[in-house]
Amino acid sequence: MKKILFGFLVLVFGLGISLADNNLDAKYEKLLTSTEWICEFEQEGNGVHMYAKTNDIYNKDKTTTSFGETVITIQTPEAADKLSIVYEVKANGKWEILDGKVIASDTKMEFKNISLPEFDNFLNLNDLIPDNVNASSKIVKLTEYEAIFEEEVTKIQEVCKAKK
Repeated sequence: MKKILFGFLVLVFGLGISLADNNLDAKYEKLLTSTEWICEFEQEGNGVHMYAKTNDIYNKDKTTTSFGETVITIQTPEAADKLSIVYEVKANGKWEILDGKVIASDTKMEFKNISLPEFDNFLNLNDLIPDNVNASSKIVKLTEYEAIFEEEVTKIQEVCKAKK
């Protein structure tokens, strides 16, 4: 009898967690689509520092639009000066929330070098980024005023504020 009761409790508890996750995902979806977000993130490594600031819009039809600027600064040990390049960035794609994560798919990104266009002859970001980028980010925090996402692979955090 104890085994049957234990099995029943596990089933009920598991169902309760599943329903709670679905309710939380629905709450996240409502919050995410309620405003335009101003988002920032930084990444550094191997003499390269990248900073991005974008306006991100999550539409109710599960499409997303993002636009803003990315600054890439290159500092090699051999060079005394830093090279900073400013890019205008635009992105469009699809999104969904699943188990507390924002899943972005089919994202098309475009970069326009607005500070040093001749650098594109040497290295053009549009040639390096695949046409359909997919990513998954854990929702660390999501309120009507602030969002924090952590990309699952790189662990880079993106901090967003609701646009007023």
